[in-house]
Amino acid sequence: MKWHDRAPILDKEREAMVRRVYGALRDSDKHDFDETLFRAQRGLTIASHVITSIYDDFFRAYDLTPAKFWLLSWLAACEKSGYSDGSLPSELSKLQGTSPNTISTVLKGLRKQGLVTFTRHPNDHRKRIVAITEEGRALITRVRSAYAPLISKTLGGLSREERETLAGLLEKLTASIVAARGDPHKPAETDAQP
Repeated sequence: MKWHDRAPILDKEREAMVRRVYGALRDSDKHDFDETLFRAQRGLTIASHVITSIYDDFFRAYDLTPAKFWLLSWLAACEKSGYSDGSLPSELSKLQGTSPNTISTVLKGLRKQGLVTFTRHPNDHRKRIVAITEEGRALITRVRSAYAPLISKTLGGLSREERETLAGLLEKLTASIVAARGDPHKPAETDAQP
């Protein structure tokens, strides 16, 4: 049984229990307790675990990971647009927001699978350009055709307007998390109204 099959459901009975239990904590805790923060964090955590599990299962069927999928997608786009600088490992690291070591590991895996190749940069022989292979192009086309319906299904409970709102809120939340990342014990300064 997959994690997402056992995921807690946010039904009214469960929500009432959570409010009662954490409401009691609010009375006995020395710190201010904002129930909306807990509910938002809890909901985000559950949704994140469920969707990560679903997408991991999806990509595993193609012998990929989400990181490999996004890199292949980017390399295919770079190839179509003629943007070779976006195919340098250092640029891929920046664009993906991951360490050079992580990108190197992902690229080695893709190379071993025959999905990418490395060639010398025409102007700087110390650099390597990563290119998608014919096998990589064929795979990314197959995966994309199955991935689009999966996204529609997983986010299908939201209207287009709700998806726009959610995307904007997640961007704002990510900026808040990044700002607070330096000291996880120091609350982020926000201009949000209580």
